[in-house]
Amino acid sequence: MGYQLGDLGRTFRDQMYNVLTGGDGSVPPAKSSFITWCMPGLPYQEADFAFAAQGIGTGATAAEDKLLLQQAYNSPGDG
Repeated sequence: MGYQLGDLGRTFRDQMYNVLTGGDGSVPPAKSSFITWCMPGLPYQEADFAFAAQGIGTGATAAEDKLLLQQAYNSPGDG
């Protein structure tokens, strides 16, 4: 089944909302459930995640190790 881009976005959003808030065809989501989005987004560069690819403490110099640790500290995570 083909979708127009706008319809695809709405379908995706609606499905994500149902998954994330716990609603389905037989059980509606709790009235207190909501989703928020960071807009316009957080400006991360690919290089900001070097710590995840290289690991921490793997820099060639102390300055590189410090940068990897700083990236890990600043990265978005589970909270």
